[in-house]
Amino acid sequence: MSDSISLLSKGLLTSSISVLILFTLFLVMRWYLIKGNYSRSLILSMWWAIPVGLWGCLLGVNLIGQQLMLVPIEVNVPVYQTGSARSSMAVDWLSILMVIWLLIATLRMTSIITKYFKTKHWVLSQSERVDEHTYHCQFPTSPMAIGVFKPVVVIPKGLLTQLSTKELKLVTLHETIHCHRHDPLWRMALEMLFALYWFLPFQKRVKHALVEDQEFACDEQVIKQSQQKSSYARLLLSLNINLKPEHKPSSLWMCSASFQLKERIMKLNQNNLNHSKGIVLLFVMTMAAVGTVTAMPQFSAYQNNENNLTVVRTVSPKYPLTAYQNKLTGQVELAFTVAKDGSVKNIKVVNAQPSGVFDQAAIRAIQQWTFEPVSHEVKAQQTLQFKLD
Repeated sequence: MSDSISLLSKGLLTSSISVLILFTLFLVMRWYLIKGNYSRSLILSMWWAIPVGLWGCLLGVNLIGQQLMLVPIEVNVPVYQTGSARSSMAVDWLSILMVIWLLIATLRMTSIITKYFKTKHWVLSQSERVDEHTYHCQFPTSPMAIGVFKPVVVIPKGLLTQLSTKELKLVTLHETIHCHRHDPLWRMALEMLFALYWFLPFQKRVKHALVEDQEFACDEQVIKQSQQKSSYARLLLSLNINLKPEHKPSSLWMCSASFQLKERIMKLNQNNLNHSKGIVLLFVMTMAAVGTVTAMPQFSAYQNNENNLTVVRTVSPKYPLTAYQNKLTGQVELAFTVAKDGSVKNIKVVNAQPSGVFDQAAIRAIQQWTFEPVSHEVKAQQTLQFKLD
């Protein structure tokens, strides 16, 4: 159990650092591209660097499991223990922290999922279905795209009389682009990621950046497909004037047309956007490498360069009673052979400090270790540390 907690905490720590570095690099790169007047559609495609970087992070974290046998084992015994048969009463703070993290992450994820299903059910129950992908809702709100896996367009009935046929087509086109790109799914995935890493900073900044890029990129696509820049600008301004703040959807996974309308209208007047895709492709590849390198564990112990052993079962050595009574600490470095079936044999003491005190306890523990079967026998080393709390 302690090995599992240790592995989980190590994976959480390394992956958290990787996620923090990935988003920091991404925000810096995004700022540079915006300043360089790059197309928001191009910047939106750069968001693929995040899942690619996380995939590289998972590859790096996986090496922890593959090389667990290289991590020294610490055997901690409280000073008030009077015999080897009495159990340790020391507080396992690492386990407590892992339970707190897991509890908060679970509650946040559950809250997000519950809120999503309740909101979607309420919106669609208050709406009239027009076709397979379009609904007209009864309540005043902004036009929106809602639904993670099968998003649909929701248009308030009030706009049907306020807007012309051409303007309604532009509104529907904007929300349809959200659906085709699965923008609500991206927003939900980001929410779930930050629910898992709830302790990371600048989450609101990252969420706002994703929504902004999606909305601005939608505007670009609407102008490109309709060739009606002036009409679309007037439409955005009209929506901003007529829609009250309490009628604007606030959920991250609901793509609303009411987001930053003034800024979007100003952005429509910018010309000569940079559409170079090479810089985005290079950045995505860089993020994959960064995710792998930052998550890869750094081991100072002996490493077998030819074989990756995967430990299946570890047994902590028993602290010798004589060593405990004399308040002795030390470590034993062992060399051994992993047989084809994963068992351990040919155990030898390479170095022991102090000599002859912890040797037999360390050997008896290593004898009970097992590894996943290998194609041929593998030589390995492991250091066991004996310490007193």
